[in-house]
Amino acid sequence: MGNDIIAFHGNLQQLLEKVEKGEMVPKMQASHAPMCKFMTAFFVLNGIRHCVPLVHAPTGCAAQVSEWIRRGDCCEHRGVPLEPVPCTSLNESDVIYGGEGKLLEAVLEADKKYHPDLIVILSCCTAGIIGDDVETIAHEAKKLVNARVMAIKSEGFGGDFRSGYEDAFKLIMQLMEPPKKKRKGAINIIGYRLGPTATEIPEDLKEIERLLDEVGIKIHAEIAAGCTVEEIRRAREAELNASFCYDWGQKLGDLMKDEFGMPYSRTGLPYGLKATEDWLLGVAEPLGMNKKALDVIKRETEKILPELDYLGRIIKGRVA
Repeated sequence: MGNDIIAFHGNLQQLLEKVEKGEMVPKMQASHAPMCKFMTAFFVLNGIRHCVPLVHAPTGCAAQVSEWIRRGDCCEHRGVPLEPVPCTSLNESDVIYGGEGKLLEAVLEADKKYHPDLIVILSCCTAGIIGDDVETIAHEAKKLVNARVMAIKSEGFGGDFRSGYEDAFKLIMQLMEPPKKKRKGAINIIGYRLGPTATEIPEDLKEIERLLDEVGIKIHAEIAAGCTVEEIRRAREAELNASFCYDWGQKLGDLMKDEFGMPYSRTGLPYGLKATEDWLLGVAEPLGMNKKALDVIKRETEKILPELDYLGRIIKGRVA
């Protein structure tokens, strides 16, 4: 091990100072190993109500995301009592002879069993290696079912975890129709992860909705946090896109701005007093509602200052 350091005793400020001075150089980051492209694509599509993400893979890929879903709370937000993760369950025979026939049968079964508005085929590593043409199968299948059928090449070796949700956002942009009218003062919140991942929770979004309503701003759609296919179709009617998690929302915001000319506010996670203030102003200013937002911020801050003072006294001098 030599001089490698695997533990640090102190607070975050002390750790930051040592890193900036070069006294500590992080080398091992195994705990930061990211998810694969398939998983992040699945999480985006799983945030659409009455959408069936159909996993074209051996059972292990579906089992992994299914286990996360069972531990999460996305079912109630997607309008289903039990979260289905249908999978084509590719086996050794499919690897040799191809799994396209099995995939077509799976699409037909998913449409008959779940009656979804949208079916999205996600190809995983095995399907990609054997060369199954998921896009052609989706094209053929949509002639035979009531649901809209789409496909995404989401093999884990096809890109990093960021490319998964970027490609998934590109896919659902194909559903967006030209606006018949613009909803003044309405926004899309993009990049909100609500489902099997635990980055955001429903109560956070409810609080943001409450603050926006105080300012006079309405949420048109939350992409993809329990939104419907119809809300995605009408997403371009909103006046502004605003990211909740900038890391997730940035790509969709940029794509919709470039392709549709929709303004995009590059807001970051509204956690903490200052970050929430910045988020609210970042949304209000492009809409010309800066004064209303400042009034709401002042009023809400005055409400919670006593609690913040109390918490400050409780944790003063403590380290994590």
